[in-house]
Amino acid sequence: MKQLIIISICLICSLNIVYATNPADSIKAKIENYSKLIAIDPNDNYSLFERGVLYFKTGKNKLAQKDFQKIDNYTLEYNLSHSYLADIYYADNKIDLAIEHYNLFIEAFEQGFDYEDQKIRAYHNLGKCLILKTNYIDAIYYFNKACLIGVNNNL
Repeated sequence: MKQLIIISICLICSLNIVYATNPADSIKAKIENYSKLIAIDPNDNYSLFERGVLYFKTGKNKLAQKDFQKIDNYTLEYNLSHSYLADIYYADNKIDLAIEHYNLFIEAFEQGFDYEDQKIRAYHNLGKCLILKTNYIDAIYYFNKACLIGVNNNL
């Protein structure tokens, strides 16, 4: 019971810290707020993911990568983090790692994790990686999958 109360208090504090941030505030302030939450709970998957996304959006890929790699397995954040990690590895020209993480992301949503726009992006980017590896047949396959999802869902 005591643990439940502590977890509840941490959750309420975390919501207040993050959502007290005015939308007009800078990304830097949001990163600082998520950092405070992570200092309270270093295993806070949600805060690690959100801070990683903010780092990614500001071009701080190494910091984003560190946050994404700390996220626990089998969570929504873990599944989404593979897409960002793949993008980071692709930008660093680490094509094999990018392919690995696009495949992990695709595997997650093929088992019920369902974000259509993310699927399209993952298939498309995986196709680009495979072209760089001169695997043209598989690249065409993934480009076609991206197109079919878009057509079937009017995206």
